[in-house]
Amino acid sequence: MDRRDVDLIVARIQPLFAQRRNTRYWLLIANDPYDHAINFFFNQQSLGHRLKSTPLHSATGDLSELEQVISALGQHFQFSIEYTGFTGMRWPSTWHLIEKKKESGE
Repeated sequence: MDRRDVDLIVARIQPLFAQRRNTRYWLLIANDPYDHAINFFFNQQSLGHRLKSTPLHSATGDLSELEQVISALGQHFQFSIEYTGFTGMRWPSTWHLIEKKKESGE
């Protein structure tokens, strides 16, 4: 993962983020252990409507690279980030758990 990944994700989020009232926006970052990839999704849900999840990008790399990508994305957007598939894994720089609890489908 590198700067091009960040630029691609930002370019794909911008047309999706409409700043509508009563709408929740967040990023979902999923670890895919079978393909050894990290998948990025943009989620949005309006009040009383279904969740809409849009795939943004799939990248390979280690956790330190993911940490850099997330900090670069944080400079562009202040979305909440939800992690899935990272159970038991820790951030290399702070040694904090990435995913606090295991999801029911993992």
